[in-house]
Formats: sequence, structure tokens, C-alpha cells
Amino acid sequence: MMNDDAPTPWVDPQMRRVLDRMLEKMAARPLFGTSPPAVMRARFAEDVLAWNVDPPALPRIEDFRVATGTREVAVRLYDPRGDGRPNATMIDFHGGGWIVGDLDTNDRARRLLALESGVSILSVDYCLAPEHPFPAALEECVTVTRWAHRSGVARGIDVERLALGGDSAGANLALATALELRDARQDWLRFLLLIYGAYARDATSESHRLYGGGEYGFGTQAMDLMWQMYLGSRGAADDPRAAPLLARLEGLPPACLIAGRLDPLRDDSRRMAAALIAAGISVEYLEYPGVVHGFMSMTHELDAARRGTRAAADALRRALTGPTAAVDSTARRP
Repeated sequence: MMNDDAPTPWVDPQMRRVLDRMLEKMAARPLFGTSPPAVMRARFAEDVLAWNVDPPALPRIEDFRVATGTREVAVRLYDPRGDGRPNATMIDFHGGGWIVGDLDTNDRARRLLALESGVSILSVDYCLAPEHPFPAALEECVTVTRWAHRSGVARGIDVERLALGGDSAGANLALATALELRDARQDWLRFLLLIYGAYARDATSESHRLYGGGEYGFGTQAMDLMWQMYLGSRGAADDPRAAPLLARLEGLPPACLIAGRLDPLRDDSRRMAAALIAAGISVEYLEYPGVVHGFMSMTHELDAARRGTRAAADALRRALTGPTAAVDSTARRP
């Protein structure tokens, strides 16, 4: 068996090609978090173009806005059926360290997830830090989620079959949103899909030590800068709404957690999976060897991302529409 925590861990050959390209770009730029937000966002938008090559067609993709107390939030609905009938839906929050990212960040990956699961995906363009520090993004995510349950049927959303999902910072927001709803005794969520999330401001884990130095792209120093900008001057690292690993987790819906082995945040997912299980929550944990943070967005180039998407789609389908026989036997469960 491969020892992925060895001094020189195994890297998926497809991942190595992508990683070398990422590292070359990073070497020519200032450290993430040290440039103005507009510059970081423009660079990130340029980088993710490679993630979104040749997006598959869907019967219906609709952009619209949802009113909140302070602004209208842009959202995008990926409907894999397009027949006008309400469909099971996952409300999705993109990654980007709460600082960068938008509706286009995971466009290809979310199209594939919708097609392979049969579930609609409602992607949310929540407000970004540092201009809008914690808890602004969380409040928008909660508001949009409540809108989907209250009024989504007019947009083709089955309000009785709702899930929350997200990757990286988006997984943090999805879990924190679920906790807010639980505390308000709004227990209508059916499922959580949490992909390599940041669940606490803690860089002491083994995965940070092994993979946080920048050799695998995203690193510990960048993560700490993101936490600083997200929390701002008023947020606290021990607030369970910002760090859901510190929250009481009982009463949440079933969850699927996905992680990459060579990710500084890998142990966030391991710890969260263990904490959810200890709280009595049904959990499926999938960990993919040889891949780095963000790998699930790289479906155009990585077989591992396509396998992960199929596994996520299967979990989502089972939770919202019924059983299926598909199983991902390539992911490793610690």
C-alpha cells in the first residue's frame, strides 16, 4: 500500500502535470493575499478558465437574482431535466477562501454534477471579504437557502428535496448555514455535500505540516491570510459559525465529505467526519490519493476529479431521489 504521508508522497501523474503548471504561475506572482482583492480575483478568474474548458450542455441554465436585506444576490440554476417540473436541488457555495470566486468558478464541475446526479444545482454568488467580512457571506447564504425553501418552486425547485453543498470555503459556508437552520428549528434539509472544507482556523494538523509549505499549490500561509480577511476585525476564530468544527453537530442531515490526500485541509475533513459521526450523523467519507486542494474542479484534466464527481453525484442522488448501484471503489477511506 502506498504511504501518502511519506517524505515524498505519491502524486497522481495527471495531477503532477496540472500542479507543475500551477506552481509555475505561483512563482511569478506575489503570495496570495498580499495583492489587492481586485487583482487576486482577476488572477483567479484567469486560472480557472482551464477548469471550465468544453462544458457539457444542459437543458436549462438560468441566471437570476435573489433579494436579501442588503442587496440582490446573483444565482445560477443548473437544471438537468428542463421539463418545467420541480426538481430536487442542491444549493451550492463556491470555494475561493471567502475572497475570490463567482458563479463561473465551478461551472463545468457543477454542470457535470447536475447531469450525473439528475439533481438541479443552485450556485450562489455570495459577497466576498475583505470588503464584506464575517458574517456577511454566511448571512447571504442562509437567506438564499431560506428563499429556496420558501419560494423556489416558482423556479423549478422541489422545496421538499433540498441539500446544501460547497467546496473549500463554500463547504464551510454550507455547514455553517445548515447549523443556523438547525438552531432555528428549520429541519427541512435532506443532505450535505462537503468538499475539502476549511472547518477551523487551526494550522497545527499533520496535513498542514506535510502539505502546507506551498509545494502542492495552496498552502498554510495563504489559508491563514484568508482567515484573517474573512474574520476581519470583529470575527472570532472560535465562533462556531465561522469554525463549524467547534459547533455542536447533533441534528444535522446526513453528509458526504470528500478530500484530497495532498491537501493542507485534508485533516479538517477527517476531523469533521469523525465529529459528525460522534454526533450521530450518517457520514460517507471519501479521500482521493495523489491529488491536491481544488482537484474536484479539474474535471477536464483529472480522472480522479471525474471519479469524485460520479461519487458525489451518486451520494446526492441517493439522498434526494432514491438508491442507485454506483460505488466509487478507488477512493480511500481512512
